[in-house]
Amino acid sequence: ILGLMSTVRALALSTDQSGGLLLFSGGARVDLRCWRLSVPHATTAADAAMAGVIEGSATSATSAGGSLTSTDNNNMRATLVGVWTRHVVERLMEDCRVMDLVAQPLGGGRHLLLAAFSDAFWRVLVYDEATRRFVILLESDFHKRCMLTVRLLQWGSRTLALTSATDGRVAIWDVSETARNAQTVLVTSNV
Repeated sequence: ILGLMSTVRALALSTDQSGGLLLFSGGARVDLRCWRLSVPHATTAADAAMAGVIEGSATSATSAGGSLTSTDNNNMRATLVGVWTRHVVERLMEDCRVMDLVAQPLGGGRHLLLAAFSDAFWRVLVYDEATRRFVILLESDFHKRCMLTVRLLQWGSRTLALTSATDGRVAIWDVSETARNAQTVLVTSNV
């Protein structure tokens, strides 16, 4: 997918309200975006994978508005549906990079994201499909070093975040309450 500010370091998939796919991409200069993927005749993520979406295909920009289409017989279409707002990016270091990213649907058009950043922070965010906005819910610089990898794990009714960094440690965090609160966080369109 073209149209990103710079290097893409991380990709994550989540299912949207209608059962379609959202692709979250993250990279240099805190470039965090959400793309809606559509594959004609695909009804599941497995169908989309079979059509080459997950493996990727060459794309080219078709308009300045962020709509992208595949050059591979037009079997995939990605439309930019959300980017970080300016004040969020300014809050972070300009040289900060998204190192890793995972996403999971919460229902009601909300998605929980766990992101590793090069500024030593891991952050839990919520993405709202209706407002097309990201909101930081929780952050920690526990590792005090560049973050490398993050994972979300559902363990019974608990949501766990696994984090690792260049400090050589792996940490496990219970983010269950944050995940539950993500459904009620106010996400306004004028943030």
